[in-house]
Amino acid sequence: MLAPQHPPHDHASRRLRGAAFSTLAVAFGLAAVFHAVAIAVPAIAEPSPAWRHALFVGINLALACGFVLRPRWFPWAFAVLTTQQVYSHGLQGWHVWAAERRIDWASLLVLLALPPIAWLLFRERRSGGAGARAGA
Repeated sequence: MLAPQHPPHDHASRRLRGAAFSTLAVAFGLAAVFHAVAIAVPAIAEPSPAWRHALFVGINLALACGFVLRPRWFPWAFAVLTTQQVYSHGLQGWHVWAAERRIDWASLLVLLALPPIAWLLFRERRSGGAGARAGA
């Protein structure tokens, strides 16, 4: 039996999503490096305890793996993290702005990036992307 033919735009769309997820894996790997460096050089980040940076080294490495493997449950785990991060960085960004009248760029990045990434993960899951094929 022949495999079903997919429209050309479907193949291109899947390739584009694959490239986006690979890029996100690298970005979250770099975020892990940033948090590791922030343990040794706290001045590069907003004030935060070393244990929190260590926690986010692990979380960001797990996310990098999640973007490569994309198990079926990954969008839900990412949505939980996104909710926590929007709350946490939303408050942090607001406090920095209110107290110092400056932008907390890391918080702004989190607030702008994580919700669309979560949307993309759910869209891929619904369309039968990597995690849906793996059945994980």
